[in-house]
Amino acid sequence: MLQKSDLVVWLNDIEKDDESQVGKEASDLSEIAKLGIPIPKGFVVSANAYRQFIVKNNITAKAKQYLLVAKAKHLLGVPVLAKQEFDAKVKSNIKRYVMHGEIPENLVKEIFRAYKNLDMPTKNSNIVVSSSFNNEKFVNVKGEANLVQKIRSLWAEFFYLQNFHVLKSLVAIFVYKIPQRYRSGVMFTIDPVYNDKTVIVVNEKDTKNHYEISKDSLEIVNKVIKKGRSQTWPNLTDRQIIDLASWGKRLQHHYYFPQEVHFSADLGGVYVTRSKPITTITTKYVSEDWRQEVGKTSTTLQNMSPRKKRVNVRKVLLKGNSIYPGIATGYLRVIRHPYDIHKLRADDVAIIANTKNLKVNDVVRKVRGLIIESKSYHVPHFPISLRFYGKPIVVTGANSSKVLKEGIVATVNGINGEVYI
Repeated sequence: MLQKSDLVVWLNDIEKDDESQVGKEASDLSEIAKLGIPIPKGFVVSANAYRQFIVKNNITAKAKQYLLVAKAKHLLGVPVLAKQEFDAKVKSNIKRYVMHGEIPENLVKEIFRAYKNLDMPTKNSNIVVSSSFNNEKFVNVKGEANLVQKIRSLWAEFFYLQNFHVLKSLVAIFVYKIPQRYRSGVMFTIDPVYNDKTVIVVNEKDTKNHYEISKDSLEIVNKVIKKGRSQTWPNLTDRQIIDLASWGKRLQHHYYFPQEVHFSADLGGVYVTRSKPITTITTKYVSEDWRQEVGKTSTTLQNMSPRKKRVNVRKVLLKGNSIYPGIATGYLRVIRHPYDIHKLRADDVAIIANTKNLKVNDVVRKVRGLIIESKSYHVPHFPISLRFYGKPIVVTGANSSKVLKEGIVATVNGINGEVYI
């Protein structure tokens, strides 16, 4: 487990218990690597580094003092600004404290050293910088100084969004390498169109090639090869396709759930960049488009066998915005007042119909998954600390609680924002 002195950590050194310090993306990739599956090379500037930087520069106290003075002047009309202009000015000035703060010398040296090791021996690699609190990413980051500036930018955004509570929630920055010229694709450990659990489906993004592999024998049973497309690299080899399928089986067995596995390929081989639960089962997916093109001159079809008709197995009741990914199923409880919280059990999912005078964190602690009914229907309106509970959370529109009935068994899909039965 990471210590407070661990500021920069390589993926291979991360343990499962370190997620709060390195973020979910880096923690998941490290877990995948421990299964013997290739992943991109990368390192994490840990949450401890963020804490050390904020505390060293006393940024929390400075930001709170500035905000106090700015609000007082705003109330007095000095200067006269609309609320939107005032909020934008406050955000810019508060983020400036982070952008101009002094990063400890030992941390700068560790970041520089890690970057040099990451960028060698290939100088044409694409360095990607992402954070553990949102989906924002900087790609093709060149040079140590530029890397530090991107880290500062993500720190500043997080500091403002979490209302300066540096000790309550922290952020990690994930830095990893992908080739400048590469191909990507996605693999499903079951067929998401026909819900066929006996095959693994591999789709290439750039070439639109499509492969199906028997899950039992790991033999390629179907291929759809698109011709006439400009290609940077040749098609995936049979060996690479079978390796991918083998990794998919391993991941499904490890997570006890069918997986959607994202991968990248270059001249050096194939590696996994992400694995998450499948959310497209029984939903129309692009693989049907390949089947519709059978017989066209641009498509070569090998060993394609007829498949059974798709059957719908779920009914989507609500569609909203996701605060945190994941899937949870349980008995639905409607929370309208603070005194309703006592009826919640650990195997329930809850919908909050009224957030007034109610601490959302008290609800999410007690349940498997959470639905929040909101007129704003806007994710940033809610505390970023909700994401740190690691439970699927979806924000839906007003009157959602009238669609869902107390006591039904419902599933909250925090990846695509659906609530279904």
